[in-house]
Amino acid sequence: MPVKREFLKTKQLKQHFAKAESISIDQIYKFYNTGKNIIPKSTLRWRIYKLLNAGVLKRIGRGKYEFGTETIYQPDTPKSVKAIYDKIKKNFPYANICSWHTNYLNEFTIHQPGKHSIIIETEKDTTESIFNFIKEQYKEAFLNPTKDVYHRYISGKKESIVVLNLISEAPTQEVDGINVYRI
Repeated sequence: MPVKREFLKTKQLKQHFAKAESISIDQIYKFYNTGKNIIPKSTLRWRIYKLLNAGVLKRIGRGKYEFGTETIYQPDTPKSVKAIYDKIKKNFPYANICSWHTNYLNEFTIHQPGKHSIIIETEKDTTESIFNFIKEQYKEAFLNPTKDVYHRYISGKKESIVVLNLISEAPTQEVDGINVYRI
């Protein structure tokens, strides 16, 4: 069902905050609460969510917004990540999986590491099953390694696979048919 724009008051919102560099959540709340209609905080969050999805607002900090669309980072996915992801999805079709490669971080670093890891994150209930499935096919697989284990045994490998528990509300997006983290 399409959202009716008159509830969002996008035109009035843009006019009201035309000269503002940024808009706080409190300012938006005051804008929508002018007159007789007082909206609850849950309705405000829903309206902000709709404004973000429509590209009217973009988030610039916690509780801070500005007009315009947000550019979404979409990394180039290595074939090895896609192959592993597809195998896992074929055998565990209902598992919630987020897969990424540590070379995604290369764009943001000056010193480029020569060794990388494929990170597979999945729900706590399926973590061990997916690890066992990967371990059968790939030699260099590790389950929830500690910082110490990572530095001693994983960081020296050319490429390894690390299986971790997925954070339940992790921001993810789909890129090239693979569920990856959103920056």
